[in-house]
Amino acid sequence: MWCTLLLAGALAAGTPVERLTLGSAVRLSAEREPTALAAEHEVAAANADADFAARLPAPMWMVGIENLPITGMDAGRFGADEMTMRMVGVEQMWPSAQMRESGRDAALAMGDVARVQAEAARRMRAREAGRMWVEGWRAAATARALRAEIAALDAAIAAATAMTKSEPGGSEEALMLGVERAEIEAMAELMDGERAAVEDWFAAELGTPVALADAPPLWTLPEAALLDAAIERHPELREAAAMRLQAEAEADMAQAQGGPEVRIAARYGARSDGRDDMLGLEVGVRFDAFTRDRQDARELAAHSRAEAAEARLAAKRRELIQLARSARAKAAAALAAHRRITDSLLPAADGHAALVRSRYAAGNATLGDALSAERMHYAHHREVLRLEGEALLALVDLYSLLPEWPR
Repeated sequence: MWCTLLLAGALAAGTPVERLTLGSAVRLSAEREPTALAAEHEVAAANADADFAARLPAPMWMVGIENLPITGMDAGRFGADEMTMRMVGVEQMWPSAQMRESGRDAALAMGDVARVQAEAARRMRAREAGRMWVEGWRAAATARALRAEIAALDAAIAAATAMTKSEPGGSEEALMLGVERAEIEAMAELMDGERAAVEDWFAAELGTPVALADAPPLWTLPEAALLDAAIERHPELREAAAMRLQAEAEADMAQAQGGPEVRIAARYGARSDGRDDMLGLEVGVRFDAFTRDRQDARELAAHSRAEAAEARLAAKRRELIQLARSARAKAAAALAAHRRITDSLLPAADGHAALVRSRYAAGNATLGDALSAERMHYAHHREVLRLEGEALLALVDLYSLLPEWPR
């Protein structure tokens, strides 16, 4: 929230828009996940349902007339028959403790499912925002590298144009370089469009114009043991576990529904003409004495749903483990390749380009030699950006598995 307010304030004051970092993009997008508010209401509803399920049903109050004659000489007369009386009473159903506890547990499990579903949705939104930011950053960095290459081509085109007076091939070389420059300019404009699309996405997400930061974060590769421990606390795994608990509670409730249900009733009857008042007490037990097959089917269905939830839990654990190992291997490979290029290949390419430029300036190399060295130099720079982007995408996938995500 504070970052958005700063951005809005900067726009109102006419100052430059604050640069959106990867960490801010992830955090702010998670905060604005629309299902979070809905989950809060669902959790509150589940807690209320749990409180309701744990209580006894509301008593039924009764009032009426008992033993009123409806035929004969005294039909419809209240005090004519000594058995006629005004009645007031109360009846209370008394479900078993197992029934009420399992109903409470099922409702609480529904709240847990809603809670972890919201957390999972926030993580997925943050992961999507992180990947969007990386793609936008890579497009912007590639556009800057392409425009540096264009500047080198402009110098080469000027040199080739100057050669036209002394060398027959200078004019053709200048034209070919002009075509190459146009192609690279088109690539740069395409990268600008991708960056602008990402910034527009974040502007709609955060409700204010943004500009992507130029520098990527310095994220390191998480340890494999840390990832394995984090998976057990991942919201998607906890969601599957909560669904299993909900199914188990529903199975217990189905089993309890086949048990006896006690009913207690008390009635007070007032008779007329000084006759004695009457008190009635009843205790009843309701159970499925003749529907055992139906109850068996209901319990079987509930237990089958619990077993299905257990199978989903195992499948989700395996899926997350595979995702973590795949993303870590991909990130490790991209980081290793990035280090090789930046530590050895890129300095060698830079040194080679500088050497050929100096030889060309001294007249000991051709323009074509200098251009070939420059092309190799810029190709390696673009490859560095590609690998850095791949590593960052894999790291976003990895960090989205950790408990502290969003960062």
